Amino acid sequence: MVAVMASCWSAFFSVLVLYAVAPGPLGLQEFQYGLLLTALAAGSVAGSLLVSPLQRLFGRGILLGLDIIGTFAMLFVPGVWANVWLVSAAMFLAGMGGTTWVVAVNSIRQRVVPNELLGRVYSAYRLISWGTLPIGAFIAGIVAEVAGLQAVFIGGAILNLFLVFPLINVLREEKRQTESGRSNSSTNLVQ
Repeated sequence: MVAVMASCWSAFFSVLVLYAVAPGPLGLQEFQYGLLLTALAAGSVAGSLLVSPLQRLFGRGILLGLDIIGTFAMLFVPGVWANVWLVSAAMFLAGMGGTTWVVAVNSIRQRVVPNELLGRVYSAYRLISWGTLPIGAFIAGIVAEVAGLQAVFIGGAILNLFLVFPLINVLREEKRQTESGRSNSSTNLVQ
C-alpha cells in the first residue's frame, strides 16, 4: 500500500507546479502556488489534532481509509476540475489523511513487530516508501508528456482506488483482533 501511495504522491507533486502556475490550468502566480501548498500543510496540522479522537472512535483501519480518500481526492479533483478552491480543499483533506496514515501505520507496526525487529522493519518500510518516490515522478513525467497533466492525476486516483482491497483486509483483521480481545477479556473476567 505504501509503495502505491508514495508513488502517487510523488507523481502529483512532480507535475503540480506545471498544472497550478500560469500558463497551467489553475493560472496561479508563483506566490499563490505557495499558498496552495499551505492547504496541504493546514490539513496536516488538522489531522495531527484530530488523529487521536478519530482513532479512538473509528480504529486504525479507518485512519488508513481516510488517507486513501484524501489521496484519491487530491489526485482526482485537479484531473477533473481546474478550480483552485476545490484543489485546495482536496489537498487539505490529503494533508489530514497523510497524518492519520503515519499514526495508524506506526501504531500497527509497533503492535505487531517484536521490539528487536522494529528498526529493521521501519528501515524496510522507509526503503519502500522513499524508494518509490522517483518511480512515481518518472512515470508522471512520461504520462504527462504523452497524455497530459490531467492523465497523471486521473491515473493516480484510479490506482488509489485499488488500495481499497488491501484496506478491507486490514479492517477485517482489526475487527477479528478486536473481537478476539473482547472474548479473551470476558473469559478473564469470568475466571
